[in-house]
Amino acid sequence: SSLVYRILILPVILSVFDLYTYLWRTIRDRLVTSLAMTQLSLIYTAAALVAGFILIRLFNALFRFKNTQNIPLICRSPRKYPHIEPILGLDLLIKTFRLLIQRRAVPGLQERHKKYGSTFLVNSLGQNLFHTSHPENFKAIYETNWADWGNGPARADAMEPFCGRGFLTTDGEEWKRIRDMMLPAFTQSNIVDLTSFSSAWETVLDRLPDDGTTIDFAPLLYDFFLDMSGEFLLGHKLSELSTSGGATSPRADSKNFLRALHASQSWAVVRIVFGVIGQSFPNPKWKADCHTLHSFVDNYVENALKKQEQECKLLEGERSFNKDEGYRSLLECLSKHSSDRYEIRSQIIQCILAMQDTTSTLVSNTIFLLARHPRVWSRLRYEASQMPREGLTAEALQGMPLLQNVIKEALRVYPVFCTLGRTSLKDTVLPKGGGPDGSDPVFVFANSRVITFFYGLHRQASVFGEDVERFNPDRWNDIAPKTWEYLPFSSGPHSCIGQHKAVIETAYVIARLAQRFVKLESRDDREWAGDWKLVVKNFNGCKVAVSAKTGLEELRAVQTKPFGWKDKA
Repeated sequence: SSLVYRILILPVILSVFDLYTYLWRTIRDRLVTSLAMTQLSLIYTAAALVAGFILIRLFNALFRFKNTQNIPLICRSPRKYPHIEPILGLDLLIKTFRLLIQRRAVPGLQERHKKYGSTFLVNSLGQNLFHTSHPENFKAIYETNWADWGNGPARADAMEPFCGRGFLTTDGEEWKRIRDMMLPAFTQSNIVDLTSFSSAWETVLDRLPDDGTTIDFAPLLYDFFLDMSGEFLLGHKLSELSTSGGATSPRADSKNFLRALHASQSWAVVRIVFGVIGQSFPNPKWKADCHTLHSFVDNYVENALKKQEQECKLLEGERSFNKDEGYRSLLECLSKHSSDRYEIRSQIIQCILAMQDTTSTLVSNTIFLLARHPRVWSRLRYEASQMPREGLTAEALQGMPLLQNVIKEALRVYPVFCTLGRTSLKDTVLPKGGGPDGSDPVFVFANSRVITFFYGLHRQASVFGEDVERFNPDRWNDIAPKTWEYLPFSSGPHSCIGQHKAVIETAYVIARLAQRFVKLESRDDREWAGDWKLVVKNFNGCKVAVSAKTGLEELRAVQTKPFGWKDKA
């Protein structure tokens, strides 16, 4: 087994270390006259880190060897990625970085799943890392054994200086308490009320050039949904689409806030990926960006708490909280439930992280696909023409079957979250992935990481047909995936709290585009290139052109039969 191999290779490692020591002393004697002591210190530090990695790896191997008696007999080992460098797995890490730069990391991971199976094991900086795209494993991780898995071990230390403790970084009772505190802001009445949203989107539509000029919808949608998420979370808009200011809306700092948000979350990802090593590197700029971010949000939190205190004094009562009450913003909801500034700020920042790109990326991907499938667009325009142009409601949008199928298919082809990671909080089992054919259970030690691959889950030919790479909304008329075979927003207790809001808003945006414009043409022949950050969006944007409506004659002539399978892929 790999465990025995690592134990047997210990003498080899020690021999290599002796050779390294000899070479280091020789090189040091020659370099000491030309290198500053600070440079030598850096080299010493790097050597110590490598040695530390090796020791950690050996310790983990010995620990697991000691606990092998806990492994059920029915469990088998999964397939392992054949590393060239087996100690830290640097070969795969370098390959992954190369694919990230080429914007091919998502299809690259899909190719790995095709080659090594739906569940396989890799060495990630000395730690075992499972990859899975098997539906049964998704069910175990997100539903049946969800309490065995958490976010905290991987995210808490890495992200807490940036976004505090919240629903993205906690587990157990603390996570449940935070989620319950936020739920009243996501009531059905708040989600289906499109009054403010529709007014804001109509303003955007009025600004769109309808003469065939190329438009990049990606940044436009990002600004728009950042506006709407800011209004939902803080009660004030943030992006450059806003024109209002005021004492309680520090617009002068919004650009610095957005810059700090992007910079700080990028370094937080580095800290997550590299674990203790990433968290050990000092980064004064990151601390400054976090301070900028905190100061901006603290301004809103302070105003909300002052307002709540004034209301309490007027009512001469205690701070009230009604879980069935509707709220204008999440901040208003939180300020009625808690007076802890740190806790409120943490939930706001983590919600901004969760919402900033999610819906804008979904809408952008949907437009990207529709612009390449003109027959689907024509049929969608016909369906939209049967709906009222003013006062379009969430209920009416849910009654548009083609529109709903288009959104489902866009989420299948390009899931906003291609992967999600979980850490085992205790020894547990994955139902599938062990043995030569991957049909046996896999034992997972506590504190092991698993990457669930939604992009691969949504490309099962046995569920979605052989043409899984093709955009075909009509497939949803004939298929009925099980709950764990299609997970655009995850599922179970940790499912996305704002998923219904995202789908309704996407449906409204697409429906109004279809009512307003005859043509939607692609102006970019490049393939979708996944830019993998917290979400995965097209690096090339969404470059299209729209043409204004000319009348109803064309709509009446539109074929309403399924478009077939011959549209441009």
